[in-house]
Amino acid sequence: MILDHEKIARIKKALKFHKKGMSIPEIARQLKMNRNSVAKYLGILLISGQAGAKEYGISKVYTLSQRVPVSAMMGFSSDMIVMADKSGWIIHADDRLIRFAYIQRETLI
Repeated sequence: MILDHEKIARIKKALKFHKKGMSIPEIARQLKMNRNSVAKYLGILLISGQAGAKEYGISKVYTLSQRVPVSAMMGFSSDMIVMADKSGWIIHADDRLIRFAYIQRETLI
């Protein structure tokens, strides 16, 4: 499947300026695109986490997601944060915890 990154960017731009969200027909009408193509690209945006959808009756309203990387979020928190995998192994710890525990990051992880 060949993706048209320009069309994805156009859909994201349309969603960016409509904070309350848009339906597939609204996006297709505004961008003068086929509804099936819009639905396909919105599916890609949903799977990648770049868009969200809420159901209103039989239709869905799509919005642009506000994503923040976990590593950036850890820098803003005043709490000491540790990320662990399913097995309980520590995979990341924030700077506050490292300073508090007086331990090297490499030793902890």
